[in-house]
Amino acid sequence: IVHFFSMRTCVSSKDSAIVGNNCFENALTVKQPTISRKSKQNEYTSSRERQERKNMEEALEKISQMKFSSLEWPYQNGCISGKTALANMDKIWSTLWNNPKLETSSDSQAVLISEAAGIDKKHRQQIAEIMFEKYKVPELYFSLQPVLSMYSTGRTSGLAIDIGHQLTQVVPMYEGFALDHAILTYKMGGSDITSYLRDLIILRLKSQGKSSSIPFNTIRGFAYTELIKESLGEVRVGSSSPSEEEVEYILPDRSRISVGQERFDCTELLFNPRDTIEKPIPSISDIVHQSYDMCDDYIKGLIVGNVGLFGGSSKFKGLRHRLSDELAQIMYNTHDPNVEYMGGSEITGMAINSPREPENSAWIGGSMLASLKTFSSMTIKKAAYDNDPNIIFS
Repeated sequence: IVHFFSMRTCVSSKDSAIVGNNCFENALTVKQPTISRKSKQNEYTSSRERQERKNMEEALEKISQMKFSSLEWPYQNGCISGKTALANMDKIWSTLWNNPKLETSSDSQAVLISEAAGIDKKHRQQIAEIMFEKYKVPELYFSLQPVLSMYSTGRTSGLAIDIGHQLTQVVPMYEGFALDHAILTYKMGGSDITSYLRDLIILRLKSQGKSSSIPFNTIRGFAYTELIKESLGEVRVGSSSPSEEEVEYILPDRSRISVGQERFDCTELLFNPRDTIEKPIPSISDIVHQSYDMCDDYIKGLIVGNVGLFGGSSKFKGLRHRLSDELAQIMYNTHDPNVEYMGGSEITGMAINSPREPENSAWIGGSMLASLKTFSSMTIKKAAYDNDPNIIFS
């Protein structure tokens, strides 16, 4: 996600999209997917050429029918990997800087860039070089996405859980600073849930001897699966989960598809990855508790009442409740003094909160930070970078 402001620019880079607007407005002005099509020789790639063609609708229809594998995500698991990905990401940044809705230029204000936790130093070096050398940015500042998300809630201490497009990050904080020794990430996110849901639907249709009107291996098919996931996806909570009978969903092209227990099974990827796709990774409950357990007792006491759940993939109905219940059980089993036994089967542990727009939390927190009068004193100046490029790590 990239955030732009009239006097300061906050660039929050995530796997799925980049967004931007004036820092003193409440709504986003520009949102652009961080996706590019793999180029082929001897074909037009300029958006201007496509816009000049009278058959734009026909061209877009053809694009939607292309194989999903023809797309590229410059950001993979929170970082830009490879020269091709960097070049594609540079094109996306150029498109944003040249967007007339932003009413700004890259050389007229400071830039705040958000980044994923635990990424390689080379990633920051590449971005800093492009921003300072190509876009002539006067000032630059880097911050972790989960930290900015926590800022959006008005808190500076707590535990931030960010479930993004391809990456889940768990970051404990104290007085505005991330506790590096306890940061944990794992390569699981919304795109994995979407792919798993697609596989489950295809498997059920085959077992029933049915065919689908959705071309699941195309760009359109993946986009439709995303819609189904976002509209119908739920997390099972105890024995009181709602009916898992088939639900009919009407797609944008007016075709219909029935979805049953798949809408619950796909989200089990977060809680039982080994049982679903046999990935050698822990559940989200385990990784959150591991991060919590790496903090000292004083920090644990602060975290228990200040856990934030962020990211577009944190919006599933029942997710917050299920995660809270599982964490409370783990804490109870490990005799954690911060867990409280309420009698019967009721246990209370961490108080997990989620904002109204968890998918935009990093942008909101970044806009709040970049709007502070003291922000300029925190940034890396171009002259300082020219004198010592390693200053971006200090």
